[in-house]
Amino acid sequence: MNKTRITRSWSRTLTRSIGGLACLGLSVMMLKNFADGAITVGFSLIPGVAGVILIWAGIGGSAEAPCPNCNRVIDSLGTGANDGACCAACHMYVEGTQGELWVTDPARIADRPIFATKLGPQFAWPDGCCVCSRPATRSLPVSATRAKSGQNAATAIATGGAVLATSSTTFTIEVPHCAEHDNGAHLSAGGSDKDMRIAFRSYPYLRNFCERNGTQPG
Repeated sequence: MNKTRITRSWSRTLTRSIGGLACLGLSVMMLKNFADGAITVGFSLIPGVAGVILIWAGIGGSAEAPCPNCNRVIDSLGTGANDGACCAACHMYVEGTQGELWVTDPARIADRPIFATKLGPQFAWPDGCCVCSRPATRSLPVSATRAKSGQNAATAIATGGAVLATSSTTFTIEVPHCAEHDNGAHLSAGGSDKDMRIAFRSYPYLRNFCERNGTQPG
């Protein structure tokens, strides 16, 4: 098995950490000078949440490694364990731990949906259950909600619900499963119809889905 070595990108770590500290400073300034009531406090906390996310990404998600399949650099890897990462060049999924990265077993069935691709407005399911590919006996719904105001989950958490989306749209699709398996897929809405994505537990099913619908893994 070909393995490559994961190393920290110090430039990316520094950039994200500085950006995170700047966001935290902006949040503190807004709280001191502008916050007056729940709504303005909520808005003032938004840069702080972004700052925490950036600092966390700088500490734990600023590693890189050559792709073990095509040797192109894969960035934004974790400094510890990695799972469900995809090379943007060859579209192969990779995983690793203890500072090493290798190509994911093409027959792997993960414990949760991590193998993803874009979902267009028109698509077709491969034959069989989305987990084991045995004959499907039922369809289970998976849903995702998109806030039309552009508010994201981090904003909602930061504001304690003080800043609410004006409206939202929920998307639901029926995914084929057998009687034995469930939770085989996950849907994410993204910011627009072009950003809709579906992820599967089964790596073979993802590849079959991509081949049938003309999309790429990742």
